[in-house]
Amino acid sequence: MRHFAPLFFPLLLAACGAETVGTAAVGGESAVEQAQEAQALKEQVQQQLDGAAQLEQQRLEQADRAANGAKP
Repeated sequence: MRHFAPLFFPLLLAACGAETVGTAAVGGESAVEQAQEAQALKEQVQQQLDGAAQLEQQRLEQADRAANGAKP
């Protein structure tokens, strides 16, 4: 075993480094996917807010017409 020790430890360390690099690459892809999902969610929420604002504007206009005696 003593003859293999000088070869074994560098290979072991290299393998650990490769695993770390692989994990970082997977983590990077995950972060990109999370950012894309967050952007899609942000756009969806913005659309819902815009729709709610438009609906509120229509209600205000109807209330204004009703208050002024115009037909809705």
